[in-house]
Amino acid sequence: METVKGKIAAKIRLEDYRKCIDGRGLSPTAKRFSPILDQPNAESQRVAMNVPATAGEGYANYLGGCIRRSIMKVVQAVIVVFLFSFSTYGWGADGLIVVKSPHNPKDTMDRLEAVVKEKGLTIFARIDHAAGAAKVGKKLRPTELLIFGNPQGGTPLMECNQTIGIDLPLKALVWEDASGQVWLGYNDPEFLAQRHGASQCPAVENLKKALAGFAQTTVSK
Repeated sequence: METVKGKIAAKIRLEDYRKCIDGRGLSPTAKRFSPILDQPNAESQRVAMNVPATAGEGYANYLGGCIRRSIMKVVQAVIVVFLFSFSTYGWGADGLIVVKSPHNPKDTMDRLEAVVKEKGLTIFARIDHAAGAAKVGKKLRPTELLIFGNPQGGTPLMECNQTIGIDLPLKALVWEDASGQVWLGYNDPEFLAQRHGASQCPAVENLKKALAGFAQTTVSK
């Protein structure tokens, strides 16, 4: 999300900055004077060019206002991107990436399991916590855990630090909250790597992209 924000902000900033410096929207009189505004002999040139004394002030006011407006556009763009992102992603516990699902809990987990199998990963277990709760007379909203992975994905992480093995195989949780919204959550590989002192592990980025892809495919309509 940070990358998207940066790209949008940079584009707006560059375009509006050019408008400010080029003087687009500036009065013709002030625009004539703007190229010499910062020169040591600006005053004598102003007189020679027959430019009113207020032109420099007008240009300065224009430039300041233009830059302020540019900054506001950047702030507004970042807010829009932030709100859009959180229409799909929600807050989770530390190190948990959480995504909204438009499907019911069972369909969401079925879709995730199918995606994982299609990618050649092994399903080690699918645990229905709500069914387990019912066996002891407890009531729990739909909550299912999927445990999956393969040596190709997990071994490179453990090569960086073997203790990461305590957090492997990979896990994904699907649950329905009190409002009826269904969520898909999984551990952020970056968080796991940091937890085990392996934040520079080269395997993290590819795993993070793969999991994000699984999640997006699962929750797509």
